[in-house]
Amino acid sequence: MSNETFNIYFDSGKVINSEQVDLCVKAIFNTLKKELPRELQTDGMVYFLLEEAKDKLKVKNSNYIKCLSLGENWY
Repeated sequence: MSNETFNIYFDSGKVINSEQVDLCVKAIFNTLKKELPRELQTDGMVYFLLEEAKDKLKVKNSNYIKCLSLGENWY
């Protein structure tokens, strides 16, 4: 596994480096571990929860422009 840091560029012009990504992913897993009982800390459960989060993000993104016009947070 390489420890080399690299940048990830998005079409929107935003940039994040791989170290920031790793920290965020680690924080997500730590949060899931803290919130879930031990018996639910499985690959399948983590996958399910991440898919649920992605689905909710899609719904929230559809309201993004509306929230911007109202000056509200979309999350």
